[in-house]
Amino acid sequence: MTRFRSYKIMLLLDSDHKLHSMADRRLIVPLKKGTTANVRTGFWLGTTKEYVLAYYGSDINDPNGMDPGEYEMLVTFEYDSKDVFEGDPDAIPAPADYGGVEFAVTKAKLASVYNVTTRKKIF
Repeated sequence: MTRFRSYKIMLLLDSDHKLHSMADRRLIVPLKKGTTANVRTGFWLGTTKEYVLAYYGSDINDPNGMDPGEYEMLVTFEYDSKDVFEGDPDAIPAPADYGGVEFAVTKAKLASVYNVTTRKKIF
């Protein structure tokens, strides 16, 4: 089985130490490498880090950008092509889209996490 990588911006909360999708309350993922995220109706990923940071990342230099106890994370997921639910990860992006496109998958594994707020790799 071939695994592909894609990206998502999520929030890590001190209150429960889990990753929370900012766009879809159904997607909450324990902060553990290899954890499988499952959403029957799909969840959205981007094909490049630059794309998700540009469109979904906050301005980390803005002191009002994050609440205390919240951390913005760049999450790398691995998925199988059979789990693509909507969109086309192989679509050609528009020149202004940072080389990326969006698509939805029904499940993907947590591969790595980078804390954008503190600029530190978690795993």
